[in-house]
Amino acid sequence: MTSSTIDVLLDEREIAEQLLNYCRGVDRLDRVLLASVWHADGTVVHGADGRVRPVSEIIEALIAQHEILIFHHHNLTDPLIRIAGDRAVSEAYVIAVRRKGIEGSGTEGPWRDEHLRIRFLDRWSRRNGRWAIDHRIIIPTLAWEQPSSGVTGGLSRRDRTDPVYDHLASLGGEGVFATRAKDVSELRAERDIRRQLATYSRGLDRFDPDIWKTFWHTDATLRYEAVALDAVAHDIPLTMTLGHYPWAAHQHQSTRAAIRVCGDRAVSETMNFSMLQGYLDPSGNSVQDHYRGRYLDCWERREGRWAISRRFTPRGAVWQQAVKAQVGPFMRRDRSDPSYALLASLEKGEADDLAILTGEQAIRDRMRSVCHALDRLDANLLQSVWWPGGRLVDRIRALDGPASEGNRLLLDELAGLAGSVHLTTLTAIDIAGDRAVSETYFENSLVPRLGSDGTTAVRHVRGRYLDRWSCREGRWGLEEREILMDFAWQQEIADGDLRHLPRREPANPSGDLFSGPFALASPVGGRATPAP
Repeated sequence: MTSSTIDVLLDEREIAEQLLNYCRGVDRLDRVLLASVWHADGTVVHGADGRVRPVSEIIEALIAQHEILIFHHHNLTDPLIRIAGDRAVSEAYVIAVRRKGIEGSGTEGPWRDEHLRIRFLDRWSRRNGRWAIDHRIIIPTLAWEQPSSGVTGGLSRRDRTDPVYDHLASLGGEGVFATRAKDVSELRAERDIRRQLATYSRGLDRFDPDIWKTFWHTDATLRYEAVALDAVAHDIPLTMTLGHYPWAAHQHQSTRAAIRVCGDRAVSETMNFSMLQGYLDPSGNSVQDHYRGRYLDCWERREGRWAISRRFTPRGAVWQQAVKAQVGPFMRRDRSDPSYALLASLEKGEADDLAILTGEQAIRDRMRSVCHALDRLDANLLQSVWWPGGRLVDRIRALDGPASEGNRLLLDELAGLAGSVHLTTLTAIDIAGDRAVSETYFENSLVPRLGSDGTTAVRHVRGRYLDRWSCREGRWGLEEREILMDFAWQQEIADGDLRHLPRREPANPSGDLFSGPFALASPVGGRATPAP
């Protein structure tokens, strides 16, 4: 193990935890936690005027903006991070919901819900051993409002009485402020826990009670505020999986978890958002159920295996909406789903912790680079993730051939739109030597050019990337990808409710961010290749 490689992994973890603390600080209205994400002289650009503001001013504005709301929920997707010595840069997207009360609002509404995709471009430095932000650019990438109704959780708090504070501190240490892992063994424990979180969603979405049960120890308990559930998990696997039969398709997504490990025990907070799509009527309409909440989990490692010993899920917010929709024709809610064959195809062997951690970090980095390239229409960066001869499959588009041709088609389609937001959330990665496979949940928002009828039909797609990877000469790249749509819908948004649209600005600020030592791809021999 090289100390420099380990240090980079620890640094990336610390930066990602700081990004999580920003989301937690906003949701809990915690000024001290928010201030800890920046250095004291940190600055922020937020707003059309481009004015640079001190972070203290932005924190007060954030608190004032959110304390008048009924509910807010910020989910951090996988960030794209580059580190060079004591400096770093990152691009992170946050999926947010903000619920406003209106005249006549009761315990179940009516409400005005604001939905946002927010992009953060950050410059970091390490001072006195601590990573924090020097400068942030905030870009609201896509935002709209819509009427809604539905309950909002009663056990969450917007202060330090919220249960997450005691939960993350329950094993000792600094709780929410413990942003740096101790060593590689702690990082490996966190990796195994994240892999289990992917297993949980897989069991639900594929109607697989046997896989779902492997997420829990046999005596584990779960308590859900939303449905007044308090039970032993292994007593109710059929209810928790096949109980989703009233819907035609669903995704149980979760974003990056905050995990604290102490020996053979751990605790975690995971922000989750579930979407359940009803069966389509003859006109192609569907009623969707949306849930936002958190998992507060206690974990134990028994006989070398991490699994849940106790879960508590405080409710966030729920709503329904009627939309024009599609259900993916090739996804399955059983073991004939193509993800099973993919994950079973890799012959697993022994691998040291560092090889697994560095391999997964590189693969996650490539996946975020793909999203970045699609939204920026960056053909060179997109192709840099693939090895020559790579294969791209998308059966809905009747694509099955060279990735170079498929990527060109995807970029041509996106160029005809006003903009797009491509995000990845939950990922299961298996590595064996120089080979790997992965299943990654995605959510894509495709925004057409504005028309003249007063509404914009934003297309939302939920699905999974099924990928095969290889490592050649120390570099990980894509060999094969299948794009598998689970479901999609059209969100009709009145022009007056559409607050922000994705931009492909000529002077893209991320281009300045990811340059020099922080470059995303390195042209070699006239060809963009996977960055080391």
